[in-house]
Amino acid sequence: MENLHKEYIYLDGMWLKEEQLLKMASNAGSWNVAEHYLCAYLTNAVINGNTEAIKRVNEIRELYQLDAIPFTNEIEGYVNKKDKVADLARKKYSEKPEKEKMELLMASLEQLLEFHRNLFTSRNHWNGIYLVVRDRLDNSIKKSDFASRVYRITPAGWPEDLTIGESTLSNFSHYIKYCDRDKAYYNMNKNPWESLCNAFWDIVKTNLLTND
Repeated sequence: MENLHKEYIYLDGMWLKEEQLLKMASNAGSWNVAEHYLCAYLTNAVINGNTEAIKRVNEIRELYQLDAIPFTNEIEGYVNKKDKVADLARKKYSEKPEKEKMELLMASLEQLLEFHRNLFTSRNHWNGIYLVVRDRLDNSIKKSDFASRVYRITPAGWPEDLTIGESTLSNFSHYIKYCDRDKAYYNMNKNPWESLCNAFWDIVKTNLLTND
């Protein structure tokens, strides 16, 4: 039976040879159907430790104009590249005079409101902005420091109902679970402002790396 598992793949009550199953997936004409065949193929690959199976699957995914499944070393390379980009953005920010830092954040907030208005809908969303500044740009900044600077980065014409209040950042712990309070926003198990943080960081990062 062990040899049978290596040479044949079980699908819907039938034992099929690998090439036969892959050909069925290639000729399925629909990804929904092809995926059914490939799930059986990958299940067999896991059982037998066949890491080369990903390459065969990616060949078929390409036929259906789908992105390839990354290999482990590709994932690590992608993560490392993201880390390097984040480090470069932080370095550029740290080298700016205070006035330029405030101007950068103000311009980024303007873009956030223009392109992602649905993500900033209440005053408590300033907590998400604070997290991005703290975890991506200046890990020494305190909530009290940030709150005192907000007026310097708030764009003209900012909606009055979204202006920061005296207790906005002091309510931070009401939204973040205890297990997440010492983590960077991108490592939290549940970040209530995740989409906002990601969008704002993308804007800030792009401005830092392209506007010099």
